[in-house]
Amino acid sequence: VKGDDIFALGGHESFVVGYVASAERAFMEAQGIAAANGAITLDARLINAKKARRHEGAGNALSKEEWLALPKLIANPDAVLWDKGTNNILYVFNAPKRTNKGKMVVEFARPLKNKSPVESVRTVFYVQKNDIAGRIKGDLYQLIRGSVD
Repeated sequence: VKGDDIFALGGHESFVVGYVASAERAFMEAQGIAAANGAITLDARLINAKKARRHEGAGNALSKEEWLALPKLIANPDAVLWDKGTNNILYVFNAPKRTNKGKMVVEFARPLKNKSPVESVRTVFYVQKNDIAGRIKGDLYQLIRGSVD
């Protein structure tokens, strides 16, 4: 899938937006959670379906340009966190022209009906920087690498 093509995909189509780095893979394995294959997939429904409209309405959705830049943003995240409650990995990133932080939630080895498990993006949206810091301080998130400052 290239460029603007992602905005025309059907809700059940998915594509790779990045790969789990060795630091995250090793951390998750230490928690007893193995990666399926390390390729992070994104379902088109997150961009162009009901969930996308909800984030647009809340004012915390990615712009078209930010969706297209997502592979670059997550290749060099500001921080990678572990959500202790869900066992998901969170990629935290800055984006141009934004004061808040982008947060991409990835489920490891998500089982799919009639398909092999994948590392699956569950959601992507913007949150206040202090929300992430508060969850780290509250022991809900653990920093794997990087910084949320």
